[in-house]
Amino acid sequence: MPGRLFGAINVSYEPEQTRLHATGETLRDSTLGISTAVSVQVTPGVFVGAEVRNLRHYDGLGLSSFTGQALYIGPTFYMTLSDKTWLSVAWNMQAWGTTECGGALDLTNFERHNVRLRLGIIF
Repeated sequence: MPGRLFGAINVSYEPEQTRLHATGETLRDSTLGISTAVSVQVTPGVFVGAEVRNLRHYDGLGLSSFTGQALYIGPTFYMTLSDKTWLSVAWNMQAWGTTECGGALDLTNFERHNVRLRLGIIF
């Protein structure tokens, strides 16, 4: 449905390094993610949809040692405010997860809810 239906697939890699000033210790970890989303235009410039994201957490920057994962599901909203500004909101809830210790959710490495609010300005 050209102009009415939009789909996307994203892959992300997020390395993170933290140095603790008290001890001088350096912690390194990384997250690998894949997400897919589908949106439909309900009125000109307004899209609503759904997103599914799977995130995997590793010790080390090179995806060395798996420590847990989480599957997020939730609604999305996008609106064009003007020719040069837009607003998007996504709210994802952790629906499933695993850790080294087991459990139904991975609340050690990931949050239960994830909300993203973005305001874009083209200049």
